[in-house]
Amino acid sequence: MLARAAIWLGVSLKLPGRDRRLPALLPGALVVGVGFLAVNVFTQLLVVGLGNTREDTYGALGLAATILFSLWLTSRVIVVSAVVNAVLWSRRGNSSSHDRGAS
Repeated sequence: MLARAAIWLGVSLKLPGRDRRLPALLPGALVVGVGFLAVNVFTQLLVVGLGNTREDTYGALGLAATILFSLWLTSRVIVVSAVVNAVLWSRRGNSSSHDRGAS
């Protein structure tokens, strides 16, 4: 979990954004670490288990659907981490009148 969070923190530091300091990106990195762990456990326990019991019925299509669903859940985790960082950034009062569209 911590390794995934550290990797995502490194990626987040390279992405463009307003606040690229470590403390500002740490909450989102922790969300990614915990979220990826949850997606991994969910995929291994529930989705693969269901896929194995219905392998004769769905075959390769079931495997492809399982992989795509897992990737979709992973993308949702990444989006949630960005939202967490953005909400915490705005609550700290870092938004200015320029950010809200006023000149």
